[in-house]
Amino acid sequence: MDFSSIQDIDFQILQWFNGSNNVILDQLVMALTSGFTWIPLYLVLFIIVMRNNETIGQIGL
Repeated sequence: MDFSSIQDIDFQILQWFNGSNNVILDQLVMALTSGFTWIPLYLVLFIIVMRNNETIGQIGL
C-alpha cells in the first residue's frame, strides 16, 4: 500500500464525515476540537508525571 492510496482512503473518510450531516456527530466533533475539552486530560497527565518524579529536574522543566 503506497502513500497515495492511503491519502485517497483518508480523503474518502473525510468526505464521508463532512457529508453525513449528522447532528450528534457534528456536536461531538465540535466538542472534541474545543481546547477546553482537553484541559482535564492535561491536568491528570501533569499530576501523574509529578507524582512519578521526585523533583522537577527529573522531568526536565
